[in-house]
Amino acid sequence: MKRIFCAILCLTVLLTGCGSDSSKLSESQLYEQEFDTSKYDSHITFAVDGTSTEKELTEVAKQLEQRIERCFAEKNDDHPSVTHQLQTNHGDKTVTIYFNNTADLSQQFMEFTAAPNKVELKKGDKADGEIMIAADEFYDAYAQQDKASGNGSWSVALKLTQKGRTKFEKALKKMNGKGEQVTLWLDGKALGTYAAEKAVGSGGIITVTGGELIDKQAAWELAYRLRSGHIENKVTVKECSVKEKTQAA
Repeated sequence: MKRIFCAILCLTVLLTGCGSDSSKLSESQLYEQEFDTSKYDSHITFAVDGTSTEKELTEVAKQLEQRIERCFAEKNDDHPSVTHQLQTNHGDKTVTIYFNNTADLSQQFMEFTAAPNKVELKKGDKADGEIMIAADEFYDAYAQQDKASGNGSWSVALKLTQKGRTKFEKALKKMNGKGEQVTLWLDGKALGTYAAEKAVGSGGIITVTGGELIDKQAAWELAYRLRSGHIENKVTVKECSVKEKTQAA
């Protein structure tokens, strides 16, 4: 009987936190108590607007985490994943991701992870044109080099979902070959204007060429942003510390 009483007493102590204030801490605060940042050489802290609950902040945190994971997977084939840890603070609405910069990413590039990355295809060449294909109707993008031409120029291929392709085909029929143009936009910046009938090639691909795509790095960075997905909330970089490789003398 005494053994049973002791077991019940021990269980009660465990559940009540041994009389401490731990029961008053949120899940994120409890997590922060056990957080060890010493094994990471870099971190980036995002401030997130427009979230009112921990669940909403956690959802944005997952999107930011996926962006960085995808970034490492694309940047360096030898390191398809990144050792990292996610920390959220509901009090000041921030998300911090600690990581080891094995892919040698620049601080300037890491700040791109906070961009809305909203890609849209619109009629005409004006930013307020009618949306033909929305952000959620694109699903992949990759950098490619034109080796056949001999000049080794780079471009980015952007793929539409089946829904996006169907939607575009219906829009083309309504245009009825009137020679209209369409423009691809990323966060309010025009990436290219195309003849509507030739904008989307076989396989539902839009090809982005020219402009700032002067080398592999520029093409890779654009492809990363195009495929990173759109974040509705306003996200800004509050702090960024990235360890970059030192160049040999």
